[in-house]
Amino acid sequence: MSSPNQAASRDQFLPKIWLIVLLLALGVRVWRLLDKVTIIEGEGVNYARLAENLATGKGWTGTGGQPDLFYPPLYPLLIAGTMRAVHNAELAGRLIAMCFGVLLIFPIFLISREMYSRRVAYVAALIVALHPLLIGVSTAVYSEFCYLFFLFMAIYYGILSARRLSLGKAVISGLLLGFAYLTRTEALLTAGFLLLLVFLWGRRNLRKAFATATCLLSACALVAAPYVWFLKAQTGQFRLEGKSANNFAFGEMRLAGWGWEEAYRKVDDQLNPIGLSVRSELDVLHTTKPDLPTVLRLLKLAASENSRHIVHELLEERAAGGFVLVGLVALGLFSSPWDRKRALQEGIAMAYLLSVFLPLLTVVDYFNTRYILPLLMVLIIWASKGVVEFVNWTEKTLQRLIQFPVSGPAAWGAGIAITLGALLAITWPAIKHVDNLRQGDPAMKTAGLLLKERAPGPLVVMDTDNRIAYYSGATYKPYPFASQSTALRWIAANHVNVLVVREKNAETSNPYYRGWVGEGIPDPRASLLLSVPSQEYGRILLYRLR
Repeated sequence: MSSPNQAASRDQFLPKIWLIVLLLALGVRVWRLLDKVTIIEGEGVNYARLAENLATGKGWTGTGGQPDLFYPPLYPLLIAGTMRAVHNAELAGRLIAMCFGVLLIFPIFLISREMYSRRVAYVAALIVALHPLLIGVSTAVYSEFCYLFFLFMAIYYGILSARRLSLGKAVISGLLLGFAYLTRTEALLTAGFLLLLVFLWGRRNLRKAFATATCLLSACALVAAPYVWFLKAQTGQFRLEGKSANNFAFGEMRLAGWGWEEAYRKVDDQLNPIGLSVRSELDVLHTTKPDLPTVLRLLKLAASENSRHIVHELLEERAAGGFVLVGLVALGLFSSPWDRKRALQEGIAMAYLLSVFLPLLTVVDYFNTRYILPLLMVLIIWASKGVVEFVNWTEKTLQRLIQFPVSGPAAWGAGIAITLGALLAITWPAIKHVDNLRQGDPAMKTAGLLLKERAPGPLVVMDTDNRIAYYSGATYKPYPFASQSTALRWIAANHVNVLVVREKNAETSNPYYRGWVGEGIPDPRASLLLSVPSQEYGRILLYRLR
């Protein structure tokens, strides 16, 4: 047992530990932002453009110039607000993601302390601060860390409300869960998990448990209601989200044997838009009618593919931690026996992990590494327990082997440095292979800014990537998957006035595109405006249509 003086000394040292962890977290993220980030991410364009249009009074419209029904509003709203200070949507998006990436340390610390101990909590905080995958994603224009912060704060207060049947903490949990929903709509799946907690811990007082659950759900509904009303006003349907229809429609096309580009960009010879990204989001929502047999076939297909993806991302890619993370998780879970309290606690954590894991098996579109981040948060908590168990084992083993007391802050620091060093040695080299974190060619930004300078006025840019259109301030249109004659008619019908052609690596299988690279655009209105050298694309050619 520690003496009062030891306890006082430890309490005085705790703020210093927090300061060190937060400075480390912020420092490595600022370093990555300044040293590694070159160009906005493709999905980040959507968030940034929504924010820009909100800030300039153009409404809730996306890169295609139409109302957006797929992206929840909180992250773009935060970007729009931050733009008042930094006057740049891309920078604002990165700063918000980075701040929430640092703030995520707090809910993971609190949950780890609630589950295990303060020591485990500090290790978990340190891993969140220094994990390369978390650092990389938190400097990108992605909504993940805004979402994860609110989600895990909601879980923390949900745990407290369930254990104590506290109405006040249930309200806080519900409000936080509502904010998580306004960032990513899948947060509502966690509502079921939190209700399970409330009734599990409150089974001896069901009346109070029901009141607690009601407070949680009511607070969440209060925050979520404006967005639900917006979707109802825009679509004429009661909807909690807008993206599942798009995913289902894409899945149907996959089952029919369509490729990705055909499914998203097909236009028929009568100029009818068939592909999902050449149609309006409202049209996709109104025309997609899921049926149970097709849903079941899609679930079977997606589960088969995504189970392999998840194993690949967690183990083979090593960006999450690979065998070191798995070993620490196993050590944290099974190195000491469980009593009833521990069994209940771990069972709840596993139930949450399952509630996150199962929806991932339903993804029928491209599987992003970012999808595993909610899983990774739970694994980090267990791995932190494993680090503490390893350090305890090492300390006691050395004491018995060399008959010399090995303990204190120095011994703990050395043990944590060894285990975390092994984890970081696995993850840092693997980061460069993560698709979501590969930086695009800076030549795209150069091309977009030059286009904005040399071709002022309303621009409609057609390209295989949306980033040149973003930097030029233009409306973006993807190239149609069609014959050349149909493509030219489609370009005219959509009032496109700039065509972007890349010499190589254009990521399109359109049959006409290769010919345009070598021979130019077969349209008398087209003239070459810019030719921008690029390491990745050879040359980026921009044609103006007059």
